[in-house]
Amino acid sequence: MSKEAEYEPLPEGTRPLLLNMKQMEKWELKTGPRLIDVVPYKWIATEDIQADLQFAGALSPWSSVKTEINVRILSNSAACC
Repeated sequence: MSKEAEYEPLPEGTRPLLLNMKQMEKWELKTGPRLIDVVPYKWIATEDIQADLQFAGALSPWSSVKTEINVRILSNSAACC
């Protein structure tokens, strides 16, 4: 059995991101000292992601999914008002 087969499927809408150690610590994703000691996934509030994008801009790990986040926010706002 491959290692990938041992993991549960990720929730719908989950996106992979490339994070360095400092970013993993900032977002509380680390569970130990080794590089692979991380949580399998974590829900992060959209407001926190937007704040990080505002602060770090293109250096934010979220910049690769910024357009998708903005589209969801706009469509959610339109649907609820």
